[in-house]
Amino acid sequence: MIGHQNRLSLYLTLLLLLSLVFPHELLSTENPTIRVGIYQNNPKIFIDESGNPSGIFVDILRQIALENDWSIHYVPGEWYECLERLESGEIDLMPDVAWSKERAEIYDFNEETVLNNWGQIYVPHDSEIETIPQLQGKTIAVMRGDYSYAEFRQNLADFGVSCKFLEVNSFEEVFQTLDAHEADAGIISRFFGIVDQRDHQVNATSIMCCPARLLFAVTKGDPKLLLSPIDASLATMKQYDNSIYYVAISRWLDRPVEWHWPLWARYFLVFLAGVLAALIVAAITLKLQVRKITNELLSAQEKVIQNQRLSALGEMASGIVHDFRNYLTPILGNVDMLLMHAEKWPDKSFMQPILEQIRKAVDDSEEIVERLQEFYRPRENSETLEPVDLNLVVSESMDLAQHRSRNLGKFKMVQEFSSRTKIMGNPGELREAVINLIFNAIDAMQDGGTLTCITRDADDKVSLIIRDTGSGMSEEVKGRALEPFFTTKAEGTGMGLAMVYGTVVRHNGTIQIDSKPGQGTTIRLTFPTRKPHASD
Repeated sequence: MIGHQNRLSLYLTLLLLLSLVFPHELLSTENPTIRVGIYQNNPKIFIDESGNPSGIFVDILRQIALENDWSIHYVPGEWYECLERLESGEIDLMPDVAWSKERAEIYDFNEETVLNNWGQIYVPHDSEIETIPQLQGKTIAVMRGDYSYAEFRQNLADFGVSCKFLEVNSFEEVFQTLDAHEADAGIISRFFGIVDQRDHQVNATSIMCCPARLLFAVTKGDPKLLLSPIDASLATMKQYDNSIYYVAISRWLDRPVEWHWPLWARYFLVFLAGVLAALIVAAITLKLQVRKITNELLSAQEKVIQNQRLSALGEMASGIVHDFRNYLTPILGNVDMLLMHAEKWPDKSFMQPILEQIRKAVDDSEEIVERLQEFYRPRENSETLEPVDLNLVVSESMDLAQHRSRNLGKFKMVQEFSSRTKIMGNPGELREAVINLIFNAIDAMQDGGTLTCITRDADDKVSLIIRDTGSGMSEEVKGRALEPFFTTKAEGTGMGLAMVYGTVVRHNGTIQIDSKPGQGTTIRLTFPTRKPHASD
């Protein structure tokens, strides 16, 4: 009995010593706790009025933690404080970090892109600043440690523009300095600006900069092995349109709620409409039928004429395709040669994006040349289409338009993106169509004006609306605007809107033009939404 008690005492003593040396491993049954930095950057990541972590990254990270049995502990702080804590190991994970070569030397990043972002320049509501040269000598408010700050500062230096920079701790403080006229301009993340701009007396300029991939960052060396599970979860979520990834983006960037008639009022109106319809249906049925048949005949006739003209244009264009390709080939070859020998560039950060823009423009031109050979042939089943985000197409088109024309400073360019649905299409064709519409709008505003690009979801369709405040069209011009070779410009070819029409038709879409002399022009392109595959 005594020997048994001695052995039991020895076991208890050893267990006590092990618990002191390895307390967590022996005593803890909880999931691993991941310390995550959080700062105020609505709608991506922030603490709401109730003190709860919220935002796109929070929703996505909650799902990742659920899949990997992690327990998340958020550590609040300013942006620069969170980065310092990540570097020192005081926190394990930091969402919403833009990748850069310099940051990659300090932190490790996951591979799967969470969001794409860029910087937007805002000014006080009464400011006339719209272009980069107008920033000369001005004070620009920036968030301390922001990726766009360092990049834009270098961009201004490349343009020879000298500015003063006022560092603050958050994007909210940047807006507050503009409200108080303590700065002439401010750099704001495009996501934060979408949500917070309405609460301040500021305007978004046409100046955009510093595109970046937003990722998760960890302490160098990834001591808790977080990056591989994060990438695996993100890759899985992106495969399904109804996953938490897309739900979070839609939830936090959704369009404003539209007003609807009250239910009782709708029923009452339906009742009145039914009574009126019953009284007059006998008198107008025949008239409506005749009108419908007449309209269908006219519409069919117009489509036949339009198709014949476009087919003729395709036959004419095939004769010049060979020569046009010969001009494109040396451009493409020289750009590829420059990209292959980047070590000879004097300034990589300045030349890389320019050469890539040229490369993309040449690739798009090659596609245009191919389309000219069979201009209005219906798209064949063998042609490859891919899911296309119209918001991204419009943003890239506006960027390419700014690179093609340096005389855009007198125009205000506004983006109102509320669509969250992709269409099936060819990004190059759609980009060229949007660029054509942008330049048509600019040509119509000789003395400057406002160009507005809007995307909207409606039932099972996506609409792209491009509106200008230019000279407008007469009824005669509007009726012939889509005809090949018809133009009112002294130096125009008359192919711009005809090419847009052909692209829309090849994407099973429709085009509508609303315009009056002196009242500007609105062009609405409507496309069917992307139909999910069985694997989606």
